[in-house]
This record gives sequence, C-alpha cells and structure tokens, in this order.
Amino acid sequence: MTVATRNSMVLRLSVFLYILPPVLFAWYLQSTPESTLFELTRRLTPFPSAEQRQALLSDLEDPFSHDWQHLFQDQKSFYSRVNMENDQSIPHQPSSPSVVHVIVLVHGWLGNPLEMNSIKESLVDAIDQQEKASHHDFVVHSAVCNDGKTTDGIVAGGKRLAAEINSLLRFVVHGNPNASVTLSICGNSLGGLYARRALADIDWTVPLNESKENDENHATKTTTTPPSSSTSTSINPLLFVTTATPHLGVSQHTYIRLPRAVEYPIAQILDQTGRDLFRFSNVLEEMTYDDAYIEPLQNFQQRIAYANVYGTDFQVPTPTAAFWALDSDSPHEVVDVSDDKTNNPPDTVVLTLQTPQRPPPKNNYNIQHTEQDPTKRFQEWSQQLDRLGWTKVLVDVREHVPQVSVWSSSTSSSGDDASTTSNKSWSNKPKWTAHELLKEFGTGLLATATLGFSGKMRIPLGHTVMVANAKDKLNKWLTIGGKPVMDWLAASMVQSTQRLSGWDLPDKLTGKIEENKKP
Repeated sequence: MTVATRNSMVLRLSVFLYILPPVLFAWYLQSTPESTLFELTRRLTPFPSAEQRQALLSDLEDPFSHDWQHLFQDQKSFYSRVNMENDQSIPHQPSSPSVVHVIVLVHGWLGNPLEMNSIKESLVDAIDQQEKASHHDFVVHSAVCNDGKTTDGIVAGGKRLAAEINSLLRFVVHGNPNASVTLSICGNSLGGLYARRALADIDWTVPLNESKENDENHATKTTTTPPSSSTSTSINPLLFVTTATPHLGVSQHTYIRLPRAVEYPIAQILDQTGRDLFRFSNVLEEMTYDDAYIEPLQNFQQRIAYANVYGTDFQVPTPTAAFWALDSDSPHEVVDVSDDKTNNPPDTVVLTLQTPQRPPPKNNYNIQHTEQDPTKRFQEWSQQLDRLGWTKVLVDVREHVPQVSVWSSSTSSSGDDASTTSNKSWSNKPKWTAHELLKEFGTGLLATATLGFSGKMRIPLGHTVMVANAKDKLNKWLTIGGKPVMDWLAASMVQSTQRLSGWDLPDKLTGKIEENKKP
C-alpha cells in the first residue's frame, strides 16, 4: 500500500468519524422530542418550535385552507409577500396585477422553514432592485408542512407539500381573479425530492368560484370533471430549482462508498425516508420514469440543479446532486455567464452547464437487471433526467467550510488547495459528457476537498454552506460563506422570471388571461 493510498484511507475514515456522530445525534433529537436534550436545545434556540409553528394551522383535514390571511399578516418571519407597487403584505384587489408569481421554498431533512431564509431574503432583495412593475406581484413562501416531519418518507412529505401548495395557489387565485399565476419551486436537499413528488398532486387548474365544500375536501385528490376554462385559472409552471438534492438517491452515493449490506441498517435507522433514499423502496424509480411525475416536471420553463463539487458535500455528493453517472453520454454544454454585467456569478460558482431537451427513449427499464448492475441503473436514471433539459450550476465552497490543521506546510508541498484547481485547465472546453464531468468534478477528489494549503483538512460541510442554511443561529453563522451563491441564485431566478413571463411586455400576458376566461 502506497503512502498516498494510506493517507487517503485515513482521511476518509477521519471525515466519516467526524460527521457520523452529529448526524446520529440530530436523528436522536428528532426521534425523541420528549428528551431532556431536545428541550434544552429548543430553549437555547430563539426561534419558535415545530409545535408552535404547526399550532398556527389548526385544521387537521386541510390545515392550509383558511389561515393564509392571518399568516401573511402576522407571521412575516415565515411568509414574505412582495408587491412591486405598494409593498403590501397580502394579495389585494385594488392594484389588479396582471401576473402573480408564486415562489415556494422547501427545506430538507431535519430542517425547518428558517432553513431557506437566506434565499428568501435574497429573492426579496432581488425583486426590490428591479424596476417597478405595477402589473407583477410576488409571493415568496417557505413551506411549513414538513417541519418536524422529515422521516416518514418522500411520498408522505410530497403529498403534504402538494396540499400546501394547492391551498396557497387557491388563496392567490381567489384574491386575484383577473391575474395570470405562475409557480416556481426551490427545494433544498430532501426538499427537492419532496417537490418532485408533489408535482403529481398539484392542481394546475384552480376554479375561480370554488365552494367552501370543495375547499374542505381539497386535501385529497378527487377524479371529478375539471372545471371549464371560463371559471378557472391555469397555473403556469415557471422555474423548478434544486440545491444539493440527491436525485439518484444516496445508495452507492455516500461520501464513503458503503457495501449494500451496511446500507440496510443505516436506512432502517433513518426510518422510511432512509429506506427511500437508500433504494429499499421503489419511490425513486417511480419518480424517474412515471409520467405522473416526469410530465409536470417537463412542463416547467426551466429546470435548475445546484451541486457542490470537489468533494465538499458529505450528505449529498456531486454525482447524485448533478445526476451524473459513469459511462453516461448525456451532453452538457457550457453556458457563458461572464457577460452578464448585471449579475456576475460569485467566485464559488465554477461552471454553469445546460443539457438539451431530447425525447426520452423507449422505457425498457428492468429493475431486476439493474439491481444486479447498479452502475447501469444510475446511468439510465441520469440519462432519463438529463433528457428533460437542465441548467446545472457547479459550486465550490472549499474556502468556506471549517478547516482543521493536520500537518505542517512542508508535508503538503503539492499545494493542492483551491487555488491549484482554480487554474481551470478545462475552462475552454465547450461541451462535456456526464461521464467526463463526473471524472473531473465528482470522484477521486477527496484530497482536493480535504487537504488545503499548509496541511489543513477541510470538513465537507458544503451541504449547509452552499444554501447559507439559516435554520438556527449556529448554522447561520457557520454558513455565511454561501450567501453570495444564494444572492446569485435569487437574482438569476428573478431575471428568468422576467424573461420567461414577459416582464416588460404585459400585453403578452393579457392573451393568457383572456384565454383562461374565454367561454
């Protein structure tokens, strides 16, 4: 065994042992809310608990059908409403906007709505910096339905999210009956999978004169005849964004590759969500191939995936966040964002790529075959998702994660810090395959991720850093380095909203409005 191999093994083991205890401890706190430790943690945290937040939504049948007015007025720490004309906090009749843009932010595993505060603040700032547009309103909402409920599986969380989004859309449509309504979703980590699952249950046509009885029964999908276009508003899917989301699951995509036999007990510890992520259920297969999930995802004007690179993300490594697979020939074209003087990307954004939309191949997926060959399984998943057409943003947060001195600078003579890889010998390469990207950015780069200049080991906490996770004071302090990434994401989302919905050309949108109303 060479010295380099031995050092690599020691580093892998050290990182694993460093990260595993807090992960298990966090799981313990959530699974035993009556514990003294949990109560102490909650008392030390100045934010409301999950129970206090959920208490605002008292109707167990459909907790999101009647409380929006109260929540938008009194709970501004969780709900933000931006009106370009007069900054009112709730939808209103007098301004009669032509378009209302609804943006829903979805937190991840063991998170809460505050997790998305950085991106929410960035979105509000980005909207305020734009020219006043009296015909466009914004609703920026952090979903609350999965607060304290992230262990019962992707299906359960996705259904709750769909119910919350449906209720919010009804509230917006009924408050603005003459407006066109767009929907954008930004899901972080597990929240991105919740969002993909929720798409199958979102009501893309909202009745304008819905009765109270229909409101009460809206939490469960019915097969009634859809309302006529003259009495309804169609929701226009605009942007679908994920940040560090495990699109391929975490089986064979853990930071340190685990045998299948070891994955099973870990999945059991993490309850149904763990079984879904480690492929001990068929949820991920269904979401990748079932038209009920793929078609609404394809209907969005743009799909965007942010992924940490260079081994900085312990929970969601690059291959699953960017859905790259070995031997995948999915084409990725480099997008030049350097000319955008109004929204220059931060130094942490390494590369922006785009996959062209292509018709999916004939579905000859064979679970038994691919179970024997996981590489084939992930290759098919990767290609299936890439054919939808995605923008992928690669983020390097090595300079913003905690560092620990390991040995002197003489030992680290190679200087394999971030500045070395920032030489970008590949910067002039205009096209990549997923296989090439995986080799360059996603695997075999543990030393690059962990060994910095002067022999410092970087702890791979990029999962929370990239989104500037603000779910509590400690996380907000530790992840401040990711705020420029969220500022850039928010500005990009607002610019895309302008471009895709005809911000400066409201007359274009009147056609959509009239189309919804014509008999």
